[in-house]
Amino acid sequence: GVVYCFMRGGTKVWTQRLTDGLSGQPALVGQLLIAATTRGAVYGLDAGTGRVAWRVDLQTRDVPPPVFSPVTAAPPLALVGSDTGLLYVLDAATGKQVREPYYTGGLVRQAAAVSDQVIAFGSTDGWLRVVSRDAQEPLWAYPLPGPVEVGPVIAGKVIYVASATHLLALDAASGRLLRTWKGEQFAGDLAVTADTIYIGTNRGQLLALAAL
Repeated sequence: GVVYCFMRGGTKVWTQRLTDGLSGQPALVGQLLIAATTRGAVYGLDAGTGRVAWRVDLQTRDVPPPVFSPVTAAPPLALVGSDTGLLYVLDAATGKQVREPYYTGGLVRQAAAVSDQVIAFGSTDGWLRVVSRDAQEPLWAYPLPGPVEVGPVIAGKVIYVASATHLLALDAASGRLLRTWKGEQFAGDLAVTADTIYIGTNRGQLLALAAL
């Protein structure tokens, strides 16, 4: 339950103890570091000093939702996924919810992807969901052949996302399927450059694929 801040050279700057452990990584939004605990407490910490600027306790039917996903920065917002199937949309400056959480039928364990136009997030229910950049309007959703295991990642006008067996490229604006790659046990993270997609597998492989 401790957040540590180090200089790049390794010198410790500050530590801040939170109420419970952290599973997903924090996110920097402006001058605040947003961190979520596994029992649903979300903190806004001053990035320079570690001082607690605010704390909110997420609730789902009066029960704190377990949080095991990374916090996603979408300035001025912070996005927090939970194991109750909800994606919370918070004002990063105050911690207040800016709208009702988005509901999914599974666990939200992966970080969301953010572009200038949209926010995309996946769930173990197998759906990729895309909403407007201000997080106020649902735009489209697309079903994967299995739980979302890797991504999403937005590169230009394309969203890449993978289940364990399929990597999909979708048009970010419309959700139109552009291409599918079939594989075995996609896992880990997804990185995309201008011309190459990098993705790992549970078989110990790193794959490099031609991007769209």
